[in-house]
Amino acid sequence: MKTIIVVIVLIVLMVSLTIICVKNEKLTRCYNKQVEKYNKIKVTLEIIQQESIQRLLSHVKEVMTGKIILDDENNPLSRYSYKMDTYPKMHTVETNIEVIDAHLENNVGEIAVCYYMRYLDSTGKVLMYGSATFDFPAIWSIEKQGEEWIVVDIDEHP
Repeated sequence: MKTIIVVIVLIVLMVSLTIICVKNEKLTRCYNKQVEKYNKIKVTLEIIQQESIQRLLSHVKEVMTGKIILDDENNPLSRYSYKMDTYPKMHTVETNIEVIDAHLENNVGEIAVCYYMRYLDSTGKVLMYGSATFDFPAIWSIEKQGEEWIVVDIDEHP
């Protein structure tokens, strides 16, 4: 009888230890995934905070708001360029650009952005709207020329 009790206790201990080990392994994997996500976010934030990337984003925003007009069809940013006088009823332009991911290596890289452009008349009615969302971000391929990053290609939903 004592032998059976000892065997049962040992089996229960082994099962308990196995369950603990499996849970610990799952927790370790989960922790490692969270560390990877954190490191990726940290690197992305470091990239976004670079002054040259901020200048690039400011430049794109000026193109979107019509402060800079790009007539060159070979310039990928020309897709965001609208002449204010083309739309006489246009009164206000609202824009926002948010970088959600970034990868730079040497003098090339990609940044994934969400943005919106809203062109409004004097009553606040939306005349034209363009956007890239978190579900469908725009991917900008960029190159560093001198001290400045420029967009060389854009991949986004139609």
